[in-house]
Amino acid sequence: MDETWFQQYLEYDFEILGFKLERFTFGHHCLLNRVDSPFVVDRNEFIFDDLLLALLICSLPYDEAKRINFNSSKYISKVEEAGRKVESKDELTEAVDLFLKYIQAYNRQPDFKILNKGGGAVGSPGWLVVSMSLQKELHRTESVIMNEVCGKVFTDYYVLRELEGSIAVISEEEADVIKAAQKIYDECDDKTFGTVITNVNN
Repeated sequence: MDETWFQQYLEYDFEILGFKLERFTFGHHCLLNRVDSPFVVDRNEFIFDDLLLALLICSLPYDEAKRINFNSSKYISKVEEAGRKVESKDELTEAVDLFLKYIQAYNRQPDFKILNKGGGAVGSPGWLVVSMSLQKELHRTESVIMNEVCGKVFTDYYVLRELEGSIAVISEEEADVIKAAQKIYDECDDKTFGTVITNVNN
């Protein structure tokens, strides 16, 4: 059975640059989206401050992190102390890689394929769609959703979409096959596919 279903229930110990990190919850994911963090938002640029801000947010429980006062001397001194721990580009790269592993550990999600898109285009942010759907369909409070492990929230959302027939959750092996097929398709031009189709028809 796919380990993805069980990984989200495990606990991990992550400490980076002096920050002991909390479980990466859906709330942390949303807060990082709010500050446009490159760890959850597709951004081309990345600066050291992005890492320090992400570490500060994720070192606090969600309910505390959402009320954080960035001008507080308590938080400023902790960020400055963490900044002094990095003296080279290699150390920064190592810290970034470890933070990415932290997110991945708590954000394991099953692969899926779309069966029926249905409905119209949604302009709201993805995290808001997920949150509102779970509140409406499972009658969960916003607090419960925000304090749940990130991967668990997304997995619950995908299961709901599978039950309604919008998607089909697939195994990692099936996902690998689909990705490999897509790669071949992307690397071939129309002429190549025309030749293949002609040969098959003959």
